[in-house]
Amino acid sequence: MKGLLVLTALFVAVFGKETFEGHQVLRITAQDAEQIALLNELSEQQHLGLDFWMEPVHESLPVDVRVPLNSLQAVRAFLAFNNIEYRVMIEDVQNLLDEEQHQMLKHRAVSTDDFLFSNYHDLSNIYLFMNMLVAENSDLVSQIQIGQSYEGRPLNVLKFSTGANRPGIWIDTGIHSREWVTQASGIWFAKKIVNDYSRDPALTDILNKYDIFLEIVTNPDGYQFTHSSNRMWRKTRKPNPGSSCVGVDPNRNWDAGFGGGGSSNNPCTETYRGPSPHSEPEVKAIVDFVKSHGNLKAFVSIHSYSQMLLYPYGYTRTPAKDQAELHELAKKAITDLQSLYNTSYRYGSIISTIYQASGGTIDWTYEQGIKYSYTFELRDTGRYGFILPANQIIPTAEETWLALMAIMEHTKNNPY
Repeated sequence: MKGLLVLTALFVAVFGKETFEGHQVLRITAQDAEQIALLNELSEQQHLGLDFWMEPVHESLPVDVRVPLNSLQAVRAFLAFNNIEYRVMIEDVQNLLDEEQHQMLKHRAVSTDDFLFSNYHDLSNIYLFMNMLVAENSDLVSQIQIGQSYEGRPLNVLKFSTGANRPGIWIDTGIHSREWVTQASGIWFAKKIVNDYSRDPALTDILNKYDIFLEIVTNPDGYQFTHSSNRMWRKTRKPNPGSSCVGVDPNRNWDAGFGGGGSSNNPCTETYRGPSPHSEPEVKAIVDFVKSHGNLKAFVSIHSYSQMLLYPYGYTRTPAKDQAELHELAKKAITDLQSLYNTSYRYGSIISTIYQASGGTIDWTYEQGIKYSYTFELRDTGRYGFILPANQIIPTAEETWLALMAIMEHTKNNPY
């Protein structure tokens, strides 16, 4: 009987998780606005189960889409009939996921010094890391809970501080749960800060004048779900009344152009904005924190993928009043980033660099008076997309840190 129970548990563990055998990621190259319109029509065919990693918005940008095995023939026929070019970026999504799981060694760290920063980690291991970091560096790091997720998980933020009543710099990772390289980079950033304080003069000077707030797992329910059930999950996990589809895109849920172009009113889409601004507890917690703190000077929200550094606006083509300064700082930051591994980034306002996106995080923070509001899109440009191999975690974090330092130093040197 015991053996049968073990076998049953194994069956649930293995087969309770959504699999992606035979799913392919296609990179589609639209030639004109007419083909973009056709691809948008294709995206509305919900029975095909398509997952657009990069949406059809403009012919100058590639369109990446994960296509289930049973929809491949129909999608290929559609593309061929309309003379739309494409190539296969990922031959079999499940093969990459199997390799990813194989590399996630079951290592239980006893200190942050033996934590495996070159691995992806589940939620419990990230919480363990945060607890250890605070215990080991209580003179520099504390942990504050700014709220609870829909499923009741703590929304924990690491606070790096050397004194009271300081202005603040905010960094968050993992607001879209499947973007695993962001949470992994956030872990690396946290260790980097404690290692470099008092050793690196630039960081020491920043922390002697500013607090740094770091939310590593901004969407814990979604992140847990990517480990337990569906690696490709993006949204929150709150049910939507009247729909069988779950979750809201937490980067379309902010009160900045809420409900405008680049967001959806359909709960079954990946860019569903939610029923009202700040309806998601994960978003509302940050909103409340920003307002109660009242003195954040920089706000950086980190996503993947496509290698971009973006500033407001996403919901309107009206230039931000500080656009010239934001643009020059973005240029400096990506130049510093590129100096390490020659990774090339694009930069500019969201709407002009990638696409219109209403209800986004940094549009809201900018309108709250936080001048240095930026969004990163980390590696890569589509070869692996959201399934970036673990051997790229540390290089990604290292180069991104150089850009973060540029933003934080500029913030310190240009008080407002």
